[in-house]
Amino acid sequence: MLDLYASASMYPAVTEAQILGLPFPEIDAAVEAQVVANIREAREAKGQAAQLLEAAKRAVEIAIEDGEDAALVFLDEAEGAD
Repeated sequence: MLDLYASASMYPAVTEAQILGLPFPEIDAAVEAQVVANIREAREAKGQAAQLLEAAKRAVEIAIEDGEDAALVFLDEAEGAD
């Protein structure tokens, strides 16, 4: 459908009516709920990964400034805060 309506700038010229006319399958409610749960879990994991990365960066700074033992204490405390 899109190849037939390409303009000179190579952007597809698709009307709103054509987009609204596209067929979409009906998804079972259980499947939809599982997808939503998976997305929420992925977002939570992404947030935790970001926190762990920041803690690791700070631990490296602490290890350079105050030694490895201090960095390990910091990581233990950061891990317990979650």
